[in-house]
Amino acid sequence: MRGPSTKSAATAHGWSLGDTVPAQFAQTGDHTLRIVGVYDAKGWIGDDFVISIAEQNSFAGPQLVSTALVTLDKGA
Repeated sequence: MRGPSTKSAATAHGWSLGDTVPAQFAQTGDHTLRIVGVYDAKGWIGDDFVISIAEQNSFAGPQLVSTALVTLDKGA
């Protein structure tokens, strides 16, 4: 399990790339996540932490998704 964090949240918690951090979800309890990226600021993401939709569904059940990140192939 992994996810990126804002620079301010990572600094406040003393986290660096590759660190594992505790996370708690109401439906499934405690989990350990790995920091795989740090982004400068919330911007349009709106939160300090991001996890994949697969992890979201696994940990907390299906949720209403209001934003998504996509990767485009070169030339798309």
